[in-house]
Amino acid sequence: HRDHEGILEAVSVARETNYTWAERSPCVQETSWRTCDGTFVATDFRAPEGQILNGKTQTPWTLKVRTLLPSSGDGPFPVILYGHNMSGTRTGSSLVMSQLGELNVALVSIDALYHGEHPSAGTSSIPALPFLGIDLENLAMDGPAILGSFAQTNLDRLQLLELLVQDPDVDGDGN
Repeated sequence: HRDHEGILEAVSVARETNYTWAERSPCVQETSWRTCDGTFVATDFRAPEGQILNGKTQTPWTLKVRTLLPSSGDGPFPVILYGHNMSGTRTGSSLVMSQLGELNVALVSIDALYHGEHPSAGTSSIPALPFLGIDLENLAMDGPAILGSFAQTNLDRLQLLELLVQDPDVDGDGN
């Protein structure tokens, strides 16, 4: 099997791309941290069948980013990338931050494919089903789509990390 070669090509393309914030909002002070929301344009590397065949299959999409910062200080802060569970969304990072707030870290999150406000999110009340390639109507499972979902979700996260390296100012305040 050489399924991984297309994914590695997409990783190379993602790492060589320049990313910028499409939108940055001022941070809002919460009880124990500041919440900063923004967006950036990333790339969907999946082919129409849901697989990542190479780094050439590219469709831009806008991803929403949630960043939780310590309630005080200008940073830079160490970054923890939050990945939610199969029934969660990027906003679940607040629960984690309530436990990590005293560590003086930034917690950054995006929605996985088919979850929350991700561009791929559809009308499924159980986002894990399309993510896992499960079709209950036809009692079918699409193995390559599962691989594509996990790979693209991680490519979205890689693109987010590249954005943070290139432009760490999550709220546009110059800090």
